[in-house]
Amino acid sequence: MVKITPKRIKWKLCKLLAKFGLTRNWPQFWLRRCGYSIGYSTGDCYIGEELLIVDDADDEDMVIIEDRVYIAPRVTIVTATHPLHADERLSTDALRGKVVIKKKLG
Repeated sequence: MVKITPKRIKWKLCKLLAKFGLTRNWPQFWLRRCGYSIGYSTGDCYIGEELLIVDDADDEDMVIIEDRVYIAPRVTIVTATHPLHADERLSTDALRGKVVIKKKLG
């Protein structure tokens, strides 16, 4: 069972607020508060509405989105996954990996 902590509540709330782009920089603002690195040099990136990042609240620095990156609406980024079968879940840890989306070259 997932332990509910203030950090997890903040993380969930920020991810929820990031889904709905009221302004151009709205998603970036809230996703940065979740601990994701997003367009820090110039801040020139676009994140479409309803971006879904599948990860764990305890995972830090698992998603890095550089400057000059444009993400379409309803994109899913997955950093952690679990086996589908229940018997495998008990004996296997989640698979985790960092996702880095590099800036457009040229």
